[in-house]
Amino acid sequence: MYQHLRHGSTSLLHAVSRSLKTAEKSKKIAPMPDTKSLSLPPWAESYFNGTATFVKGCVQPSHFPPALHPEVAFIGRSNVGKSSLINALLNRKSLARTSNTPGRTREINYFFLTPPQKIKEELSSPHAPLADGLYIVDLPGYGYAKHQKDFGEQWKKLCSAYLSSRENLRRVYVLVDSRHGLKESDHQMAQFLDHWGVSYQFILTKSDKLSSAKQQAIKDHVHNEVVKKGKMIAAYPEILQISSTKKRGFDALKQAIVTSSI
Repeated sequence: MYQHLRHGSTSLLHAVSRSLKTAEKSKKIAPMPDTKSLSLPPWAESYFNGTATFVKGCVQPSHFPPALHPEVAFIGRSNVGKSSLINALLNRKSLARTSNTPGRTREINYFFLTPPQKIKEELSSPHAPLADGLYIVDLPGYGYAKHQKDFGEQWKKLCSAYLSSRENLRRVYVLVDSRHGLKESDHQMAQFLDHWGVSYQFILTKSDKLSSAKQQAIKDHVHNEVVKKGKMIAAYPEILQISSTKKRGFDALKQAIVTSSI
C-alpha cells in the first residue's frame, strides 16, 4: 500500500503503516467552516497576546494533560520551522525550543495560552469555549532518517495514542517547507491523519525564501493535491502560507485556529 520514504526513512513509514493496519477505528470528521469567508474577530489579536506557558513534555499517553480545553497541534518534517512558528504565533522568542539538530524532539510538548481577563469577559457563543484558554501542541517531527531506526516505533505509539484519544483536538496543522513542497513523508502523514479522522490543514512555512510567483506556484500545487485529487479526505482545503521571521500570514492562521475551536 505504501511506498518507501525517500532518503532512507523507511522505519517511520513501516511504523505508520503498521499503525494504520492495527488501529481498530477512526474518529468521525467534523465539518469545518470556510475561514476565507470570515474576518478575524476584533478580540483575536489580543487573545494571542495572552499569557503563554509551557505545560509539560509527554513521552507516554498517561502524561497527557486533562482534555478540558480546545486544542490545536502542529506537526511536520524535522526542521520545518514548528518551534519558530509557535513562538511567533504566541509572541514569544523562546517558549518553544528551536534546534539545529533534525529529529531532536521526541516528545509531545504542551503549551497553554491564557487570554487576558478583558478578552475572557468579551467572549460569548460560539467562541465561549476559548474563554478559559487554548492548548497549543508541538508534535514530534518526522522524516529524518538518522533517528528513525530507534524513534519510529516510539513515534508510532505516541502519536497514535494522541490522535485517537484527544477528543478536544480541533485541528492538526501540517507544516511543509515552501522551498521543497510535499515530500513522500508528508503524504504518508496525511494518510495517517485521514485514517484517524482528524481534521488537518497544510501550512507552507518559510515563504519569505521564495518569490511571489514561486509562492503561488507551490500553493497551487499543494491545493491541487488536497482538493482536485481528493485523496486527503480530512484535509481542510485552504492552504496557509507563513513567514515566521517576517511575521506574515499569521492573521490567517489565527482565523483558522479561532474558527476550528468553536
